[in-house]
Amino acid sequence: MSLTEIKKFIHEGSYMKLKCEMEKLRVLKNMIRTEQDELNLKRIVWKELGVVGEFETIKQYSYDQREINVLLNDLGLLQLITFIRHDELMPEEKKRIKDIQYPSELYLKFSPGKNFNIETTALFDRNLNQISMLEKVALWKEAYDKFSFLKISWKKLRIKAQFSDEWKKSKKHSFDHGTLSIIESPLTYRTDKVFDTLGIETVLRTARADSMRFLEFSARGFISKQEINKLRKVINVKRRYLLMTIQKENRKKEGWYLKLTHLSKLSQL
Repeated sequence: MSLTEIKKFIHEGSYMKLKCEMEKLRVLKNMIRTEQDELNLKRIVWKELGVVGEFETIKQYSYDQREINVLLNDLGLLQLITFIRHDELMPEEKKRIKDIQYPSELYLKFSPGKNFNIETTALFDRNLNQISMLEKVALWKEAYDKFSFLKISWKKLRIKAQFSDEWKKSKKHSFDHGTLSIIESPLTYRTDKVFDTLGIETVLRTARADSMRFLEFSARGFISKQEINKLRKVINVKRRYLLMTIQKENRKKEGWYLKLTHLSKLSQL
C-alpha cells in the first residue's frame, strides 16, 4: 500500500475538515458547559438529540511509588504486575539492557504545515452568542457526527499507510502539506528481566504497575484498599464536564459493567 491515499485525504481537504470539526466540538462544548453550570444542573439529557451533558468530580492522587513497589515486592507481586519505561532508566542502565525490551509498536504521525492554521471565527455561519443552548447542542451533535466519520476514515488510512514499502527507504516523507513519519512507541521492559540484570534497587525506583493487573490482584484480595490509601494522598479535586452521545454513554456503562463483573468473579476465586 503506497502513501497515495493518505496524501489524497489531506490534499483534497478532508484532514482540514477533520480538524475544523474537532475545533467546533471544543468551542461548542465550552459554551454549553458554561450555560449548564449557570443553570446549576449536574446533568442534562437532550433526548431528542441523543446527547447528555454531565459534571463529575475527579480526585487526583500523589503516590509514593517506591513504597508501593516495596509493598508489591513484599507480597510477591512486583514482577507480575509491573513494567519499566525506557525513560525512567539512567543512560548506563539503558545500555546494559538494550537487548531485552518489548518490541516497539509503530504508528504513523502527520505533522501539518503552516497552512493548517484554523481561524475559529470562520467555523460557524452564525453568532453562537445569539442562539439557544438547545441549538448549540444540535450544532455539537452535527459536528460530532461529521468528526466521527472523518476520524474513522483517517484512522483506517493511517493503518494502511503504515505498511507501505516506501518506509523502507525513509521513515519520513515531506510533501506540500506537511510531513508523514513512522514513530516508535516508547520502549518498555519486563520487570523480571530488568531485575535479573540491574537488581532490586533499580526495579524499586522505576517499576510502574499495569492498572488492570493491579485491579485484578486487588479483587483477588492480595492488596487491600487500606494499604494503598496509606501510600497516596489527594493533591487536587477536579470538576470535569462530559458531553457525549447517549449511545456513547451507554457503551461506556457497558464497558464498566463488564470490567466490574470480571473483577467480581476474580474476588470469588
